[in-house]
Amino acid sequence: MKPLYYYGDYIHDDRIIIEEYIAFMHEGIGEESLIRIQENEVYILEDLAEVRNWCIEYGFEMNDIYEEFGINLFNIYGGK
Repeated sequence: MKPLYYYGDYIHDDRIIIEEYIAFMHEGIGEESLIRIQENEVYILEDLAEVRNWCIEYGFEMNDIYEEFGINLFNIYGGK
């Protein structure tokens, strides 16, 4: 599984998209503060357990996340 990045309840498989979202949401703060947020508050989901916990915390359906980011459970579990 390729990693997913998130900032709060916003998730994407491209870190640059997350950083652009943060810049948009925090328009008007200083560059130093913006960089600090982007470096310290973007988190990574690297396995299915982390994705599951994120979905529970923010109220998303796992199947929706799997479909949106092309996570194929058949390939992850070797066809089992």
